[in-house]
Formats: sequence, structure tokens, C-alpha cells
Amino acid sequence: MTKSAICTVIYVTNERKWGCPVFAMNNEPATLLDAIGYFADEQVCIDTVAAMRWTNGPQCPACSMPAIRQHWLKNQKRWQCRDCGRQYSVRVNTIFEDSAVKLGQWLIAMWMLSNGKYGVSSHQVARCIGVTQKSAWFMLQRIRLAMKHNTILKLAPGDRPAEAIDPERRRTGRSESGTAIA
Repeated sequence: MTKSAICTVIYVTNERKWGCPVFAMNNEPATLLDAIGYFADEQVCIDTVAAMRWTNGPQCPACSMPAIRQHWLKNQKRWQCRDCGRQYSVRVNTIFEDSAVKLGQWLIAMWMLSNGKYGVSSHQVARCIGVTQKSAWFMLQRIRLAMKHNTILKLAPGDRPAEAIDPERRRTGRSESGTAIA
């Protein structure tokens, strides 16, 4: 599939729920069966995520060199920067990084979450994409956070959402002054 077949920008938020479209593709899958078939090809998934990340082509995460300085390594399915020599894939610095789940399964879960009228449960995602419920729950948490911040890029440690509670408060249920959390 060529890059022209995939729209240049795919937003990670839903128009009905969050204000803008999730998948703005030319051939948007209409049903779950279509989505599974569409995202079965790994190269289509790579092209889709690359279009989500970089509107002007791939950019090295280490030295930020533009697309003209990047070389596609076909056998390894990743890019190599011609300046710094670093190799990187579309998963680097995204919500997909550090996950053993295939990119196609991530995109199907994103499709399910964004196209469900009332959302989707982790049990349903687990059954549909063939992962454990625990993995599906973790994926949905990352996808929801990405939808909230309108980006698939990883958040820096200082960019935690305001409503995040530190582990001690979550464990004890009390604030620093000792009062119960409402």
C-alpha cells in the first residue's frame, strides 16, 4: 500500500467523544472485521503509525534530522538516520513502545475504543485481539491517555495528568495531611 492510500494525519481522538476524528483514512474500516483485515498487514500498520507521528516524513528521535536524511531498512522495518547512524522504528517514544503486543493489535484496539458508542471493555478487547485481559486493560489505559492529550507520543515524567495520584496516596487513601481523599 502506498502512502497516498493513507491519509497524512490520523488523529487519536474521537469526533463523537473528544472533538476530532480518530481515523481519517481514505479507506477507513467500517466494521471490526474490516479493521482486523486492514491492520493484518504489518507494513500498513507501520505506514499508519508513521502518518500519525510525522506529517512531513520520519524524523530521527535522537538528532531530529528531517525525512530527507532518513533511510528505510526494508528487512528490519525501521529507519536509520544518515547523520547519527541510529536505527529507530515507529514505536520509539510512543504509547506502543515497551510493549510485546503487535502494532496491528494496538491499532485494532484503538479502532474498537474510538468506534464503540459507549466505549469498550478490556474483556471484549482481549477476546477480539487475542491478548490477556490484563494486557488489554493496560493497552486501553495508554490509548485513553493518548486520546486525552491528543497525541500517541509518550508523556514525559513531568507531564503527568493533574488527576494522577501518587502511589502512597493511592495505597493509604489519605492525603499528606492525613485526611481522607474524597
